[in-house]
Amino acid sequence: MINDIMILTGKKLYSELEELEVINVINGKSLGTITDLEIEIATGRILSIHVSCNGLLSVFKKDEVYTIPYEHIMKIGEDVIIVRYSGICE
Repeated sequence: MINDIMILTGKKLYSELEELEVINVINGKSLGTITDLEIEIATGRILSIHVSCNGLLSVFKKDEVYTIPYEHIMKIGEDVIIVRYSGICE
């Protein structure tokens, strides 16, 4: 089974996805980059992405990693991933 996002935008390798900046459309802020994917083994469907929030203090402390469910991914583009998800990386 192929995700709707992959049908709309073609194929992407994980190595390409992890380089893309994740942008939250709610506040226009960059959340950081993908650190991991959760995939349903039986179908190959992406269930969620894990995003490491990049903050000003990230040099001094470990970044927090948040899970964003697939339903909140609006678009995987060539340069960025657009999500709509509140309450993270604020």
